Amino acid sequence: MSNLRAVFYFLLFYLISETVFSRLAVNGIKPDLILILTVILSFLYGPPRGAFFGMLGGLVEDLYSGRFVGLNTLVKMITGFLAGVLEGKVYPENWWFPGVIVFVLTFIKDFFYVSFLNLLGIKISLVEAFTGMMPGEAVYNFLLTPFIYYLFYRTVRGKRP
Repeated sequence: MSNLRAVFYFLLFYLISETVFSRLAVNGIKPDLILILTVILSFLYGPPRGAFFGMLGGLVEDLYSGRFVGLNTLVKMITGFLAGVLEGKVYPENWWFPGVIVFVLTFIKDFFYVSFLNLLGIKISLVEAFTGMMPGEAVYNFLLTPFIYYLFYRTVRGKRP
């Protein structure tokens, strides 16, 4: 995948997240489409590209949100690298496995995010974070991932999972 195409996808997913899924939020919880896209592309392309995709997705979020510029970039870059480590170690044809990866990495991403916010002086309890919105976001991400994965897997591998 070219870098220009990746930029297009991340911008598109961010816009969909902020428009469509803002209206489909359940109790204020919406999926993290940037995380889903980062994990899927990382899973298909490996750790170095995964870190790049994470950095790109996080940068898109940071530039549009304007809060803590660099925080999403760093957190998504770490998450993308971790997802990329799994490339070649599991069968990418399993449609459900990327959902499991996204589910777990949602908690890891949020753990890093809350930890870095605490380092910046914004106190958030990890227990509060892990029992608040994180489980709902993880489930929402898990449910959407197979559909998005199917589209990207076909594009990248040229066949059905």
